[in-house]
Amino acid sequence: MARALLIVNPSAGTSRSRRRLARALRELQEPGLRVLETPSAAAGREAARKAAEDGIETVIAAGGDGTVHGIVAGLLDVGASCAERPRLAFVPAGRGNDLARSCGTPRDPARALRLALRGDGERLLDVGEVILEGRHVLFVNALGIGFDASVARHAQALPLAGFGAYFLAILRVLVGRDWPWHLVGRLDGSSFDQSVTLFSIGNGRTTGGGFPLTPSAVPWDGLLDYCCAEELSRAGVIGVLRRLPGGRHDGHPRLHLGTFERFEADMDPPAPIHGDGEILSAGAKSLKVGVLRAALRVRVDTK
Repeated sequence: MARALLIVNPSAGTSRSRRRLARALRELQEPGLRVLETPSAAAGREAARKAAEDGIETVIAAGGDGTVHGIVAGLLDVGASCAERPRLAFVPAGRGNDLARSCGTPRDPARALRLALRGDGERLLDVGEVILEGRHVLFVNALGIGFDASVARHAQALPLAGFGAYFLAILRVLVGRDWPWHLVGRLDGSSFDQSVTLFSIGNGRTTGGGFPLTPSAVPWDGLLDYCCAEELSRAGVIGVLRRLPGGRHDGHPRLHLGTFERFEADMDPPAPIHGDGEILSAGAKSLKVGVLRAALRVRVDTK
């Protein structure tokens, strides 16, 4: 029986990235590896769930954060703890690949596969959870309320990958200007009442293909990080975006960064929400967010 399953999203990434992955598989010639292409996130979730039930040791996600999102949901359908579930690993092949970046996964498919199958570094990955108007949804890298969710919605419709897609989407959102949103709720027991341009929650350091909105986030520290931007003008948004490379936005007078375990808020007007780049709601009135600690073992590069 195969000891590892590589779940490939054939629509993720570019034709060049798919050719590189095929070449890496030919060169590796790993007898204990089975490769499965899945046509949708739902199919990826089902494949991961079945792999967990069948006792597969390692499930490797070949795609972006949306692909990882579905696979993690499938793995968490099985077992009560990380010890009862397969190990998770990545071959970055999507638009953003943000969680893989936070875990130190190489971008090169051959190196990523060798790490997944032959590496010995491991961490216990946290997973975010959100209750969104009665629906329970998981997220593995980021949850965005407001501006970045609008950007994710526009980026999905563009025939581009990575930073280019998100940059063009940002321009479209700036032109449309549908912020602010007023959030009222509680952040780890303290009251929260703020008009925001965005409230971005990170399990990983970056979102949107490399934007370090939560640069201090650690995917295995038992906490979620947040970046809250107060109401900003278009010029203010552009100013923040210019400071994002290298995480230089920390210390901005209208940005607030921190960590939490529980967050809940009502939103007026209803705000767009994304989870791992997938649009969860075009306009949600309320949500509750928490963290599932040490939900999965994940392969990392310790060198």
